[in-house]
Amino acid sequence: MTKLVSGLSRRRLLTLAGAGAASITLPLARPAIAQARPLKVGLLMPYSGTFGQIGQYMTYAMELYLKQKGGSLAGRPITFIKLDDESEPPKGPELTTKLVQGEKVDILMGTVHSGVAMAMSKIAREDGIPTIIPNAGANDLTRALCAKNIFRTSFANSQVGLATGLAMVEAGIKKVVTFTWKYAAGEESVGGFRETFTKGGGQVIKNITVPFPNVEFQAALAEIGVSRPVIEQVVHLARLAKQSGLDGVVASPQETAAIRVACGPDFQIVTPGIRPADQQGKDDQARTLTPAEAMKAGSTYLVIGRPITGAPNPREAAEQIAASL
Repeated sequence: MTKLVSGLSRRRLLTLAGAGAASITLPLARPAIAQARPLKVGLLMPYSGTFGQIGQYMTYAMELYLKQKGGSLAGRPITFIKLDDESEPPKGPELTTKLVQGEKVDILMGTVHSGVAMAMSKIAREDGIPTIIPNAGANDLTRALCAKNIFRTSFANSQVGLATGLAMVEAGIKKVVTFTWKYAAGEESVGGFRETFTKGGGQVIKNITVPFPNVEFQAALAEIGVSRPVIEQVVHLARLAKQSGLDGVVASPQETAAIRVACGPDFQIVTPGIRPADQQGKDDQARTLTPAEAMKAGSTYLVIGRPITGAPNPREAAEQIAASL
């Protein structure tokens, strides 16, 4: 097959053009293209495990948009080929190869876990297949592994840290202790912060980490001088918020009852981490209560997302939750 100057094959160049047309959804397709075969989009996502719901939500969003557009983009019907990577990096190469060489997808999309994305991007880089990364934040995906055919539509792990470091320098803060989970995303986020903060004259006195996904932070908090148990520290901060003139706080359901007692009946408590009884312990949220338990504990407002948006019938799920209160 004839090679072009860029090193891309004619087939791959035409595929890339098709991918671009599908992405911007402009009516530029000629009649011959409009009658072409469906564009196959390979979705390498976690559909189970810790990040399973994130993968499902991203897929739902794409499917909804495609449905709103009548099942095609720029005159090309779209077919999704889905594989569950289970957020396990060792499965990345095999599953990516299956999509690219086995299913012969035209566009590759994925994923959430940075380790899987790193494996996926290496194969995509070698093959030249147009690849879109909608969530995974590993810095190297658009640095060391940067390629003309790989696009990131979300963020890099260091991005927020870089901006935070600059903001704290501008605020006149000189010394800090960083505190994060010990895994790639946490380390890269803190790394971005350290880069801009120290360049601006700031000093990182200590970097404290806890194993991912551990949610027991008492020992780590003690290292920075917080000797109170977590619940007492939360109540202390809620009291400070009230004394400072704030109307309420956002707090874990585990501390709602204690905040209500400490801050009185008029203090507003917004509570995320709400899970119906049959969904307890099935995702990355560990410190949860049911809707009824949270209201009984004293919550003013409940934030309920995934149990509704991830349900096969969101309306029915919302009605069932409402009926349980």
